[in-house]
Amino acid sequence: MKRRTKAQWQALIEEQAQSGLTAVKFCKQHGINDKYFSLRKQALLKETPKGSGFAVARVSSSTSTIEVTAGNTIISLPASQPAAWVADFVKALA
Repeated sequence: MKRRTKAQWQALIEEQAQSGLTAVKFCKQHGINDKYFSLRKQALLKETPKGSGFAVARVSSSTSTIEVTAGNTIISLPASQPAAWVADFVKALA
């Protein structure tokens, strides 16, 4: 099994969320045990201090929108929104 740092797991978890794939499909594509992926994800979520979650932004080329997901909330923004503004917006949600 390949050993990964906490930062690498966080990046993989964010990549999976942005990919639109289920965790099982994402893990299969990346050669990761999906049960272990789930355990690492839960462990990282438990370590995150309350009130400091993370937000994920994904650009949809088919609808020309940017979807920002924070918790159970999805916010759609026009793709023409300046990248710096979107970055600040996502940081404010995290």
